[in-house]
Amino acid sequence: MKKLEKAIAYFEDAIRESDEIITECSEKLQKELIEQKKHFEVALDAMKKCTWIPVNKRLPVVDEYGDVNVLVCMDDEFIATATYDKDNGFELWADSGEVIAWMPLPEPYQESDWLD
Repeated sequence: MKKLEKAIAYFEDAIRESDEIITECSEKLQKELIEQKKHFEVALDAMKKCTWIPVNKRLPVVDEYGDVNVLVCMDDEFIATATYDKDNGFELWADSGEVIAWMPLPEPYQESDWLD
């Protein structure tokens, strides 16, 4: 198992375990653990978005219009953005190679209290 996969599994377990532990703690400790759990969930979400998904394991989920924008990695190691259309597959601006993996696009930049 790769390091990132191990970290994802660790945070998934930590979130599950925190749900079990929180109910057994004092009110003050419950508040701290709930806050910690929120940070774990943010970290887990970010790690999952940084994971390449092989196209032979899963394809992107399309939106209500039938497509979605994603990052793709081709068999020649070229990385680009692409649109995945449920009827036409991956639509690329360059013809570099075969798409072997994809990942969701990151969220657009926004001012946030997380950056303070």
